[in-house]
Amino acid sequence: MDFQFKNMAVGIIVLSFLFSYRDFWLLPIDVAFRGFILNLFFLSLIFGIHEYAHARVARRFGCRTRYATDWRLLFLAVILALFSGGMLILAAIGTIAIEKASKLRRGYSELSREEIGKISIAGPLTSFFLAILFAMLTIAFPPIYSLFWMSISLTTFSLVPLPQFDGGKIFGWSPIAWATLLCGSIMLWVLYQILWLFFILFPLLALILFLIFQRFLPRVEKL
Repeated sequence: MDFQFKNMAVGIIVLSFLFSYRDFWLLPIDVAFRGFILNLFFLSLIFGIHEYAHARVARRFGCRTRYATDWRLLFLAVILALFSGGMLILAAIGTIAIEKASKLRRGYSELSREEIGKISIAGPLTSFFLAILFAMLTIAFPPIYSLFWMSISLTTFSLVPLPQFDGGKIFGWSPIAWATLLCGSIMLWVLYQILWLFFILFPLLALILFLIFQRFLPRVEKL
């Protein structure tokens, strides 16, 4: 089994338990365990889409990405979840290494700051739009609220402006793109808590984000 896959699997299993942590305290054990299995499935899907977005853009720039769980971040996620009673989940517990692809032969040092920024923003931006989708679906199907929570948590924590997070690389390229996506994530979270505001302001939020990203994120052209 590929080391990268095992590495990611361990992180996803632990995060799935943390997202289910409150259920094990509040619900019968069999119900909580079923919730854990569902969270494991959905979190694997969300993580997979997030990482695929990174890989797809990296491929366009002639390189590849490799995921690695940061065990220090994973330990911090466990501590935060335990002390917050499962209310605060540090969902970004890994780092993306940009490597040379054997055929394309471009590595991290050969990429411009803009290219690195675009590879890094692909994951959080994809998770953000997943969060929008799940927010709308949750209004009709409340039980899938956890999908929105997972997606928006992954988006927000990925944007922490430190080197080991996507946010550090995005901020180093375009502070405006970083601030726009972070503010959009926070606004989405707030609007979701007040449903009537969500319906009134969400179209405006989507339009503003679209116009800003059209201006600051020019199209990625194939090599």
